[in-house]
Amino acid sequence: MKLIEIHEDRKTSIEQKIDVILEACRQDGRKELLVEGNVFGEMLSQDNPILVQLNLALNKVDAVIIYRASPKQK
Repeated sequence: MKLIEIHEDRKTSIEQKIDVILEACRQDGRKELLVEGNVFGEMLSQDNPILVQLNLALNKVDAVIIYRASPKQK
């Protein structure tokens, strides 16, 4: 099992974070994604091409856990 953790980091853009997920998904085995709520909210507010990439990434992992999410993000 590979755990992919995406958390708030001002140095890394949303596109780079999605690329990290896609790169990890190229490896064999089970993949689980752990995303901080604020970052997931930022991902959802992006333009359509980035949302398409996010959708591709989320469909390649076996599980997604979003932590520290606000009630609005749930």
